[in-house]
Amino acid sequence: MPLRFRFVRVRIFKVKSLPKMIRIAQRIMAAERPQLKTFHATMLVTRAEQWWVEAATLEEAQALLASGAGHHAALGECVHVELDGLVEGAGEA
Repeated sequence: MPLRFRFVRVRIFKVKSLPKMIRIAQRIMAAERPQLKTFHATMLVTRAEQWWVEAATLEEAQALLASGAGHHAALGECVHVELDGLVEGAGEA
């Protein structure tokens, strides 16, 4: 197997103070790092949550929960996630 060489740019600086050397290193690293963009997304998330309601019968409890009445007991596990929309920059998806 042939040898492969990787060439790396090396910059040599004469720096007298450590803070100045750190600032120079940060500028070099920032220049070589790719610029990241912000993306905003609308996600459809399905969770299995626990709710409770006070009712006289099972049918009444089902009707109350189906209408959105009741109390949230615990945030459940995420069972499904789907990407609905994605936009670049500051804005709403």
